[in-house]
Amino acid sequence: MRKTINKNMPKGGCDCYLLDRQVIGVLQLLNEKNSSLTLQVLWAGFQTDYVPIHRRDREIGKSRWTFSKKFKLVLDSMMSFSYFPIRMMSFVGIIFNVLAIILLIDVLVEKFTVGTPIAGWSSLMCVVLISAGLILLMLGILGEYVWRALDAARTRPPFIIDEVTKSGTVTPEDTTAKSEQPVQQ
Repeated sequence: MRKTINKNMPKGGCDCYLLDRQVIGVLQLLNEKNSSLTLQVLWAGFQTDYVPIHRRDREIGKSRWTFSKKFKLVLDSMMSFSYFPIRMMSFVGIIFNVLAIILLIDVLVEKFTVGTPIAGWSSLMCVVLISAGLILLMLGILGEYVWRALDAARTRPPFIIDEVTKSGTVTPEDTTAKSEQPVQQ
């Protein structure tokens, strides 16, 4: 998950959270279905810290956190926070096209140097690879458009306001009060 979705994801994931009221307010604004709470907290961009723990093996009972639930979490996280699947589809399409062009050049060189007729498997594979590559590339491009439309339709705020201050003039009492306070570094 750290390689494809969020590099700030803690190794081994998170078992529990201690959240500030301000972070909870931002999470309530998101209102997303099929997403990862951990990634939503990391997405909010507030200062985080981790307390490492040593997980012991379960002694009693069986975990309900099955492989299928873990797999669903990874897929939901990837679909909510990563361009990776869409870009991978485009990349595979480009690879198919490059392989098809290499195969096509090899078939044509063999036809003109050795005299092997272009019939059967080679020509069919060239057409299939070029077609599949173009289809995957076009699906990747369409996926980019759909992702951007989905991103615009989400309820995620475009920015998070950390602090609201009252606008107006600064009085001399305000400046002296601030200068008398010790500065912490």
